[in-house]
Amino acid sequence: MKVVSATEIKAHLGEYLDDAREQPIFVEKYGRPRTVLISYKRYLALIALEERLEQGLEPGDPLPDPIQSLKDSTRSKKG
Repeated sequence: MKVVSATEIKAHLGEYLDDAREQPIFVEKYGRPRTVLISYKRYLALIALEERLEQGLEPGDPLPDPIQSLKDSTRSKKG
């Protein structure tokens, strides 16, 4: 886990994008946690887990498709 300032992220975004593929990057602004930079793969896994929890799926049940879940959540926010 890395913790960096928003100023540092701005100055070295490419480097931190690469780092985020391996571990979350916590971004602080004015010394307070503001956001987390994570890999796309990890993001999809979190979306699938959220969907699983919302549907009350049991361990061993097939996971929902994270891409479809993302599309569905985007549509519901627009409409």
